[in-house]
Amino acid sequence: MRFRPTERVLVELEVQTPGEMPQIKVELLNAKGDVLRGLDVPPLTGGKLRMPLPVGSLANSTYVLKVEAALGEQSAEQWVAFRIAR
Repeated sequence: MRFRPTERVLVELEVQTPGEMPQIKVELLNAKGDVLRGLDVPPLTGGKLRMPLPVGSLANSTYVLKVEAALGEQSAEQWVAFRIAR
């Protein structure tokens, strides 16, 4: 995906678990996989997580959004790459 710095991006994730909701952690990484910063994760609503992705302050480059979900001893992780292009 390619985004211009002036665009607003909304990330929406659906969480499917039996019973209680997992702990969710979202981090913004650079193309090398270094953590740039953790993002504030709002509470889940109806099994969905909706949060803005702050692309306006990012320089032209490739980034990765890393999402981790943990419930008890089980965990899952998803990495999604995107590019800021002017």
